[in-house]
Amino acid sequence: MSMETISCIEIDLSKCIREGLCFRICPWVFKWDEVQDCPTVADPSECIDCGHCIALCPEDAIMHRRMDMSNFQRINSDLEVSSDPVSYTHLRAHETSLHLVC
Repeated sequence: MSMETISCIEIDLSKCIREGLCFRICPWVFKWDEVQDCPTVADPSECIDCGHCIALCPEDAIMHRRMDMSNFQRINSDLEVSSDPVSYTHLRAHETSLHLVC
């Protein structure tokens, strides 16, 4: 199995269809590898454990070891993700620890 692993976030590249939703929703954590044409985990320390990347991934290719994956509901992949920037401060303002595994 091909995995991109850094810290608590993993991308299973064998499942990834390279749609880029994770990168578009969270460019602080993910980057796009132009050479391999796939997303990679760039800076997991920037992750606020919101779970948006996991919920948006159409192929369940993103795993997060600090989150309880059994309670996740996937977001309909037919939804369009805006390319409008979201501020890091805005995301931090909505941060919660309710979804974290203790």
